[in-house]
Amino acid sequence: PTSYSLAGYQTAIRNQGSRGTCWAFAGIAALEAAYKRKYGATLDLSEHYLFHMSKCVELYGDYMTSTVPHENNSSYWGGQGNSGIVELMARIAVPEERFAPYLEQNQLDAIRTALPGAGDLGWTSTQEQLDLFEFDERNIPQEARHRAKYKVKSWGVIGSLTTDRMEQVIANNSEIVLDVDA
Repeated sequence: PTSYSLAGYQTAIRNQGSRGTCWAFAGIAALEAAYKRKYGATLDLSEHYLFHMSKCVELYGDYMTSTVPHENNSSYWGGQGNSGIVELMARIAVPEERFAPYLEQNQLDAIRTALPGAGDLGWTSTQEQLDLFEFDERNIPQEARHRAKYKVKSWGVIGSLTTDRMEQVIANNSEIVLDVDA
């Protein structure tokens, strides 16, 4: 066909606020669209949970020898992500938004403040301080962990990124999560 669109499967645009979570939003949007296209299911999945999991489960490659007192990132910190989130979503399922609603930075600050042992959650925080925040029920409710069931079945990398190649992927009914450095 001369034109083809997957726009009918896309969910509404959502606001990430000032947290630097755009890549988690992109991954969730693609997953929601894939479920709608394949199964007719309209989902509202948790960007907050995906962002959290991407930060707290991926160990630094040098965590055993690093001088930094923690072994992974924290969802308290923004940024530090990319389209590689799709690969993670093939290994880690996410729940619906209602089980782990998106929190604004001021809400995360309130949780951190309520946890005196967490300290300032700066770069020199210990793993224990980060974990205290990451696994607090107000940040990621236990029920969200039990209700996480939506994940990527398969994914791939577009080797030579051209407009023609992206059009082919879309025409084959596949979503694209793309990094753009501006």
